[in-house]
Amino acid sequence: MKQFNPAIFLLLMMSFSTVVFSQELKNKVEEKKQLPDVLPITQQSLLAIFQSKFEESISFPLTDQIAFTGVVINKVEKYSNMQTVIVRSIENTTYLMQVSKQTLKNNEVVFSGRILFGNEQYMFLLKRDKNNHYTLEKSKLNAILQDCSM
Repeated sequence: MKQFNPAIFLLLMMSFSTVVFSQELKNKVEEKKQLPDVLPITQQSLLAIFQSKFEESISFPLTDQIAFTGVVINKVEKYSNMQTVIVRSIENTTYLMQVSKQTLKNNEVVFSGRILFGNEQYMFLLKRDKNNHYTLEKSKLNAILQDCSM
């Protein structure tokens, strides 16, 4: 009986795992496409982002079933009243979430931010209403990006 070459066996296993992983990633991306146009966000979930540390894994709830899970890749504090955190998705490294927290002179805390879905044609912008409630609202990505082709 002839033995399998270990290199061929390794190549076969790598191709099998690649197919399985890509199917799982496709399902997760399709979940993002099924997100509603407006997502209510609590101030507690926004504050939790700022409790994280550099290179720490976090999970930010978007809906009851879907969360933005990633690693903190940048955390900056400026002027003692402004903090910004950037999180890169674990499932797709082109997905980024940026959230900033500003403390005003009257000690009111205001958040701003966005979630960019890499090569997708949309993003979510963090917006605040008059009642101090926050939502993530779907927006077209090309609305803020300019075409630089000549």
